[in-house]
Amino acid sequence: MARSRAEGPWGRVVAASAAREAEKGWPAGLTTLTGADLYHLDLAFEAIVGALAPDRDDPFAYTVLRDGRLSPAELVDRAASRGMFASSRIVVLRDVAVLDGDPEPLLRYAADPPDASWILIRASRLDRKRKLHQAVCSGRLLEFRPPEGEAEAREFLEVLSALARERGLRLDARAAAWVAAGSEGDLLRARAALDQLRDAFPGATAPLTEAQVAEIVSASESATGWELGDHLVSRDTARALADARRYESMGQEAIKIVGGLAWRARSLVSAKGLEARGAPFDAIVGAARAWAWKEALRAALRRWPASDARALPSRLLAADRTLKSRQAPPYAAVERLIHETASDDPGRKPR
Repeated sequence: MARSRAEGPWGRVVAASAAREAEKGWPAGLTTLTGADLYHLDLAFEAIVGALAPDRDDPFAYTVLRDGRLSPAELVDRAASRGMFASSRIVVLRDVAVLDGDPEPLLRYAADPPDASWILIRASRLDRKRKLHQAVCSGRLLEFRPPEGEAEAREFLEVLSALARERGLRLDARAAAWVAAGSEGDLLRARAALDQLRDAFPGATAPLTEAQVAEIVSASESATGWELGDHLVSRDTARALADARRYESMGQEAIKIVGGLAWRARSLVSAKGLEARGAPFDAIVGAARAWAWKEALRAALRRWPASDARALPSRLLAADRTLKSRQAPPYAAVERLIHETASDDPGRKPR
């Protein structure tokens, strides 16, 4: 099922706002940074800490807690105890999982923090049903969600292009989309992929192509068998078969190709459900995280009745079982899958 559209700005906007505010002076008390956009979470965290603690080697002013078990009372005590050797006290909790115990001291601290005292908590995930995590959210809460929708996808690609330029790289549009899809909207993973490309193509002057990127960067399910996925959901049997035969000649594993198609099928089924509920196309693209294959999704929504889309998972499961049972040559199962899906009513025309 596609996840619901998140509220509030995406991580890039939150990080930029936090950096501006940190320059003017971050308010004392509890600040929690949470969300799946860890790249921008890290940028905001560094901006806040950089403003509060220019000298991170001063143990009297700046303490980082990572391991073991820590109660809220102990955390608050560390933040409130400022000795004669420091004019301020900053305590960073790198992992909220370390925290355990009665949340009341943290609630009191958040409601009335001492002067020049800060607690910064990193929590990529929070369980809002837990009282302790409710307390963690009781101070200043910064939420960093991944991009959603076409406009934010363009901004994601802008950041990706800037990171590439920092490494002396340029990517053509299809190569950038490959990295974006392969990293599943995670700029930390995208940055690691760009590091691989920088090392693989030192001194490259021309923009890297999708084929070059695919040779180096491991694909996620969303990117595996990219062109075949495009042609399958567009019900273009001839091109899908040509893709499959090319992948086979390249030595790509058939099981990974089927895994990538399963990812694409799940997205299509969810997209058809959203379409049936009247969701606008931009919202469907964002929920399906289909920025890199937006036009293929548009064609698929036109060409696939809901009943056909719902039949896809069972056909993919059958192909997966055939591959794992080794009852036939691997790519025979892939070609059969293409014939059974892309060729359903080949005379159907887009509406």
